[in-house]
Amino acid sequence: MDAGSSQTQVHVVLNRFGAPEVLEVARGPVPRPGPGQVRGRVEASSVQYTDTLIRKGVHPDLKQNPPVVPGYDFVGPRGVKLSGQP
Repeated sequence: MDAGSSQTQVHVVLNRFGAPEVLEVARGPVPRPGPGQVRGRVEASSVQYTDTLIRKGVHPDLKQNPPVVPGYDFVGPRGVKLSGQP
């Protein structure tokens, strides 16, 4: 995966908190990892109780306002550090 590529990803986003109807499927650029981060590929994810609390805007660890991309549980191959990343 080239760090400078213009790849896109499909993800669920919350543009506002609320009922399940606020979940939207969106397409956007694959984010570049920051220092000390890795990028991997998500092959499967689940929806769990934590995600419902985030959707409602009441999860105690929620530190941001919408838009929010929920997801605490996912599976995929381990990412690798990109060149130039510490």
